[in-house]
Amino acid sequence: MSIRKILADTEMVKNTIYNSLSRKLKEYEGEISDYELREIIFSMFERILGYQIEWADVETHGKNRIIIHAGKEQAIINITSLMDSLRTIHKEYVEEVNDLKLISLTPKKKK
Repeated sequence: MSIRKILADTEMVKNTIYNSLSRKLKEYEGEISDYELREIIFSMFERILGYQIEWADVETHGKNRIIIHAGKEQAIINITSLMDSLRTIHKEYVEEVNDLKLISLTPKKKK
């Protein structure tokens, strides 16, 4: 399948990546660095799409861009908005987990 056809179905790609990445993000407690986010996204794109992926040159293509190679085709993807979305998902997850920990640590009142 051509890379254009795969990437054209953005809803499928987005759902697959977000579902996979949100599971991976649970392994991180506290803040997550840009470097960690980039590495997670990079490995997920590689695993999900099965294509050769490399970091794009910052000087040529800008910050937070990856190049996906599929045979003779290639696509340059800006992952900044994906990083921002994942950071938000991770932050909400950490806050929820911390809230649950607080609830479970709160002593029960005796009747």
